[in-house]
Amino acid sequence: MQNDVYKKWKGLGFLERLDEDQSVGLADKFEELAQYMLLNFDNLDEHAQTLAFPVLRRAFVRGLNEKYSPRALCEKIKNEYDKEVRKIKEKSMHKVDAEAEYAVMLSEYFSRNKN
Repeated sequence: MQNDVYKKWKGLGFLERLDEDQSVGLADKFEELAQYMLLNFDNLDEHAQTLAFPVLRRAFVRGLNEKYSPRALCEKIKNEYDKEVRKIKEKSMHKVDAEAEYAVMLSEYFSRNKN
C-alpha cells in the first residue's frame, strides 16, 4: 500500500526508475531530510539546499551507511563544499562539473557500496 509520503515524492518525480520497495524507503528518507532542512533553514547554505537530495538518492540506492543522517549530510556540504570543489577544479585538466563530481564523492562517503 502506498502511503501519502510515497505519493508526494513520487508525484514530484524524485522516485523515478526505482522499484516500489526502494521508492517507499527513499521517500521516507527524503521526507526526513526535508523536515530537517525546513527546521534548520537558517543554518543551511545554498549548496546544501542544491545537493542534499541528489546525494541522498545516489547514496540510498547504494545502501546508506552509519555515517548518514540529514544533519551529517548538510553539515558536510556546508563545511567542505568550497574546499573540495576547488580541489576538484585544480586537479582537472579539462573543464569539469566540479559540483557534480563533489556530489558523487559525497554519495560514496555516505554509501555502504562504493561501486
